[in-house]
Amino acid sequence: REHEAHADIDLALEYALALNCEQVHVMAGVVPAGEDAERYRAVFIDNLRYAADRFALHGKRILVEALSPDVKPHYLFSSQYQA
Repeated sequence: REHEAHADIDLALEYALALNCEQVHVMAGVVPAGEDAERYRAVFIDNLRYAADRFALHGKRILVEALSPDVKPHYLFSSQYQA
């Protein structure tokens, strides 16, 4: 589904350009129970690299946020260190 992520990132960039947004938050998402979080993390990092490269061409930044497990259980990044 990486092609879907790239298409969504490209669409987000179009919106950011149209609305003159300097930064866009890229959601990491929730790891389904029983799934390998490391595999999800690796794919997300690849997608972040794609997003960072695309946004940088236009002087835009991407943001990544950690969410507390109390707020969002099984979120991919639960600490600032991970994010």
